[in-house]
Amino acid sequence: MALIPIQLHSNKLPLTFCVLSLAILLAFACIMVSKFIQHSYSPRIIVSLFQYFRVFFGVTAFFVSVTIPFPLWFRCTASLIYVASGLVVLF
Repeated sequence: MALIPIQLHSNKLPLTFCVLSLAILLAFACIMVSKFIQHSYSPRIIVSLFQYFRVFFGVTAFFVSVTIPFPLWFRCTASLIYVASGLVVLF
């Protein structure tokens, strides 16, 4: 769905795809690290921190991937919802 508006004949993808790729990469890295250190002698706070980060990066990747093909007003609205949700969770 995210590739619909993109012409793949160009050599460069938009910055949005770089952000999406980075968010997915970080989410899976946090999943892998938290699973491997879960059974080690590392402090529990580090394991839970990686679990929170994997959820954060997964949600970020979801929001970025869903809003790529839509107009600017929709992306701004989704960003506002993303920030508001993050603030509600934080507080």
